[in-house]
Amino acid sequence: MVDQVHVFQREGVGLAIIQARKGVSGGAIGAALGVAMPAGPGRGGDARLSAIGVGPGTWFLVADDPMEDWLEQLQQTLAGLASVFDQSSGYLVLRLSGANARRLLQAASSIDLDPSRFGPGSAVSTMVGHINILFWQADEEQTFDLAFYRSYASSLHDWIASTATAL
Repeated sequence: MVDQVHVFQREGVGLAIIQARKGVSGGAIGAALGVAMPAGPGRGGDARLSAIGVGPGTWFLVADDPMEDWLEQLQQTLAGLASVFDQSSGYLVLRLSGANARRLLQAASSIDLDPSRFGPGSAVSTMVGHINILFWQADEEQTFDLAFYRSYASSLHDWIASTATAL
């Protein structure tokens, strides 16, 4: 069943954590960015910029194919609204897809990943073994993105390989 799970590292994405300033709503931040910000755990945005809710007034941003100065532009856009913390060199994002992608993630998580409960726009932070990951359903298909600290890449790749062969 290994051939029913496809894994690749997303290259060239911009990653940042933003935290709303006191008294600033997610709606105000979303209006500045031009995307819908999720009010809680979940994913909002569009093909160019995803916002994943990770805590009160805190989002993990994923910019697809960002311009070279995207972080500076993000800081300027959110000046006075939110603090911006670049995560591009600290995190990796893997994309899992295929018929058994959901099943693979379910093997690692106590989260109910049934499509009726975890579908497009859903996101969760959980542990896979000893690795803290943030993952979300990226589209209407069984495509999931996993963000995690770069230093755990080898461990996560090993877990995926061993779990996928056991499916």
